[in-house]
Amino acid sequence: MKHVPFEDKDTYIVEADGKKFQSKTNKITAHFIQNRYVVLRDFIPKEIVTFALDSWKVIEHNKQAFDVFFRHEHEITWNSPKSSLNKSHGESGSPMGIALNRYLKDKLKNVLDLNLGETYAYCRKYERGAYLKSHRDRPSCEISITTCLDYQTDDKKPWKIWLDNSQNWVDNDEPEKAFQQTQGISNRKRESVCVELEVGDVLLYQGPNVMHWRDFLVGEYSYHVFAHFYNREGYMRNIPSSTWSGMDTEVNPQTFIAPMVLEFDGRVSRYHSQHTPKPRELQERYQEFHEDYESRKFGNRSEFCNNYGGMETMEKKKK
Repeated sequence: MKHVPFEDKDTYIVEADGKKFQSKTNKITAHFIQNRYVVLRDFIPKEIVTFALDSWKVIEHNKQAFDVFFRHEHEITWNSPKSSLNKSHGESGSPMGIALNRYLKDKLKNVLDLNLGETYAYCRKYERGAYLKSHRDRPSCEISITTCLDYQTDDKKPWKIWLDNSQNWVDNDEPEKAFQQTQGISNRKRESVCVELEVGDVLLYQGPNVMHWRDFLVGEYSYHVFAHFYNREGYMRNIPSSTWSGMDTEVNPQTFIAPMVLEFDGRVSRYHSQHTPKPRELQERYQEFHEDYESRKFGNRSEFCNNYGGMETMEKKKK
């Protein structure tokens, strides 16, 4: 890896999935690989937060604009408690979400020693009684950020997010059993990681590999942005359906590297919505990739998503 300044790097012995390997990287990246998450405090300047939140509230106060960029959500995650239904609005493709996604990717260049590609951003406002059931994410969320822009809670503290990194959950296909092993455990008995994010803090985590959740929101509201990325130099490229031959607006054709369908989450560019017509080849390959990934046609998902076990080998090949 060679994406953060050389002077910030050191040699770390990193352990992931029971394997130890040596990597020349920085402390934040080593922590992210080994623990599957890292918290970056005061990462987003106050003026950027204010800019994004003001843009959001303009849309909220204009029904026509709201209907374009947001939708009222009935159920956020599958089989959520009935009392938590219809307690949020959200959507991908909003101007502030797209802008923050690009901003965060650019700012991470000197922080996270990985070559990130943008997939998508999602903005969601949770209201009193909202609930996020424990789950793992799809491959477009391989490397994810969650951040809070504003909140009003009864205890005046940020709404906690929980992470379970006790195992690599990406190969788990039993969501209810995973729930019982994570969020289904009472707070006092949980051994999972609890994180409080003040406005401007970000949680960087491996979305498909850690179970994550939020218990009931005791407060009026909480505004959140989720920025999602994938590792351009990761193993998901080894799934044959992961690339397509068409031109991508953000890929330099001189590199002779076929663009991945995960780039912009199967959209032509960061500015296009999921509803915008796209090349047939891209649409078909995007669907085929997700089917191959979920069905494990070419191997377990853990072999491709956030697999850093071959990092040392890749370093030697580059040299």
